[in-house]
Amino acid sequence: MKPTFLPLAALVSVTAVLSACGGGSTGSSGSTSNSTNNPTSSAQLLGTVQGKGSVVVNGVRLSTLGSTIKDEDGHTFAQSKLALGQVILVSGSVSSDGLSGDASQINLLREFSGPVQTVSGSGFALMGQNFVVDAATVFKGEAGVNTSALAQIRAGDYVEVYGVRQADGRLLATLVEEQTGKASLESGIEGRGLVSALNTTNKTFKIGNLTVNYSGANPNATLSNGVSVRVRATQDPIYASNGSATLNATSVTVKGVENELNSRSGQVEVKGFVESDANDQNPSTFAVAGFTVDVSNARFEGLSTLAVGQLVEVKGVLNNGVLQASKVETEESRETSRGGRYEFYGAATQGNYQASSNTLSFTVQGQNVQFSRAINQGSTDVCGISTTGSNPYVEVKGTLTNGIIQARKVECQTSSSSGSGDDRSFSGNRFEMEGTVSNYNASSNEFALNGTRVSVTNAKFKKGTASQLRNGIRVEVKGALDANQVFQATELEFED
Repeated sequence: MKPTFLPLAALVSVTAVLSACGGGSTGSSGSTSNSTNNPTSSAQLLGTVQGKGSVVVNGVRLSTLGSTIKDEDGHTFAQSKLALGQVILVSGSVSSDGLSGDASQINLLREFSGPVQTVSGSGFALMGQNFVVDAATVFKGEAGVNTSALAQIRAGDYVEVYGVRQADGRLLATLVEEQTGKASLESGIEGRGLVSALNTTNKTFKIGNLTVNYSGANPNATLSNGVSVRVRATQDPIYASNGSATLNATSVTVKGVENELNSRSGQVEVKGFVESDANDQNPSTFAVAGFTVDVSNARFEGLSTLAVGQLVEVKGVLNNGVLQASKVETEESRETSRGGRYEFYGAATQGNYQASSNTLSFTVQGQNVQFSRAINQGSTDVCGISTTGSNPYVEVKGTLTNGIIQARKVECQTSSSSGSGDDRSFSGNRFEMEGTVSNYNASSNEFALNGTRVSVTNAKFKKGTASQLRNGIRVEVKGALDANQVFQATELEFED
């Protein structure tokens, strides 16, 4: 059986829930229990951002208050940096039911950043890599940059791209962030992938169609074909007419977080493209997202067998580098059971019902949502979003199409909704939001945040005290809307 590795570029998402009894988990050892007797274990989750109101990764809703958000160069960011489509590594804890948890550290993991090479009708090339886009690809621009679709990307534009590698070697872009120029790139020119065509005499290797000259870099470990590396440079790559590119690297880092995860034991959940049959004679083994997966004892949902190119989710135990699968399902099967891949929790704003399309439109956590399936029994409203002029709490689940959530389910809950009563379980209408303080009133301990009235009378403060509150500063709050639609904050964190 071939050696296994876990290149980030191969991932759609990976969730590694590593209990202390299984070893290999960062953070505190052992399990803890909350007031609902739902124990939590330290965990690491590697995947794409799928929602907000907390952060949702691979269907797990994680509180971000108190967490540190960094990129691989150690740059620290506010919670507002998190965006749909980002690939992130989360360290923290997850409840035993696998639905909720707390994030202590979040690392942003970009694939490539630099000037666009060429643009086609289905994608673009960047640093010798071919990126394809689909309806779920998120496009985001800096201030002053109007980027909402592939049509607004031009050759020479500087972009930062998060993505996943398909079975055909191309990268599916999950988030494209256009920058106003080279200086706006957070980590300069960078890329990641697997080393091939290593030439130690000339000090070159390839990542896809990118030739990397590392004579001016000092790799942190011995290079060899097949290892995962991250490269950085200060100068733009040189593009050739045949689609290849050359980069003079200033930094080469071997063995990223992906290799660390692959060395662990315990429960693992992998979502990715089936890449091959693992190049062996065993009909029960396949390569998925860089793992060798043994499906001989797996339960299948939504499919009966595996084939190269399929997008699947595999759950099981990682044992000696082989993922012993207990369950294999399609993304469509998972989305049907959960109501959608994307989840948002928060106060609905800017509600508007359009009779011509029978569609209710609103925003939650700054995300545009359209809901056409829930105009029930002649009603033109849901949760009072468009008829009462209020901002009720909603839970939205659906799909992402051209930057808009097409909701399959919108649930309304009030402050009296039953639940576990515990922050960690996110019961009732608890959620998190962040933004800039306005209309601050020190005497009433209230201010406005994203148009929502917030009370901090009973809040605990992190990274500061109540005396530091003022208009214009950025904060993150956790709490719930009361019957008067005032957000009663239980925690407030000052953002750097």
